[in-house]
Amino acid sequence: MSHLKRYQKVAVVLFLIIELVGFGGILSPEWHERFVSLTPVNLVFILLVLLLFHKGRSRAEVLWMVLVFSVGYLVEVLGVATGMIFGEYSYGEGLGPKILGVPPTMGINWLLLCYTAVRLVNDIGAHKAIKALLASLLMVGLDFVMEPVAIAFDFWSWEGGVIPLQNYLAWLVIAFGLNFIWFSLKTNSVNNFSMWLFTYLIVFFTTMNVVFA
Repeated sequence: MSHLKRYQKVAVVLFLIIELVGFGGILSPEWHERFVSLTPVNLVFILLVLLLFHKGRSRAEVLWMVLVFSVGYLVEVLGVATGMIFGEYSYGEGLGPKILGVPPTMGINWLLLCYTAVRLVNDIGAHKAIKALLASLLMVGLDFVMEPVAIAFDFWSWEGGVIPLQNYLAWLVIAFGLNFIWFSLKTNSVNNFSMWLFTYLIVFFTTMNVVFA
């Protein structure tokens, strides 16, 4: 970590401590519910750490982040209200307070997934549409692993207990649109933390799948 700035080193250490403690707490039968209830706080914390590592931020990228958060939240509101986007589902209490039936933390969830996914394929020498598709497929893959855990942790639930194919198709289409916009931007920014965060999310949800789902 010698190349990192002091505040980044502090952020990495805090991230490791908090996530390891949280990981263990969720796995503990005695502390499970208490640590799961801290998920909204943890999502905000992870986003802040991720943004600390964003170098070369431009106005266009900031607007893209606002767009992803807004679109992600609004499609969830429409999805819950109509059942026409992702299927019939509703949110539980695990992601915090709800506005219009949806926790605003879902906007953060969309932003975290889109941002880390586009970063993973950002340097691939391919057309922006191909890169947007690859990033979207990564997101759908992570959502596939995440879904059973989300149900077990009362983040959300599906009518009849069945996750519809429609959900993954909707994720793919919406994510592709948002990711395509990112790859249409002219930017030289970098984020050395994003790949490790995406990897951590895969490890976390895969482990929780094995234990709880």
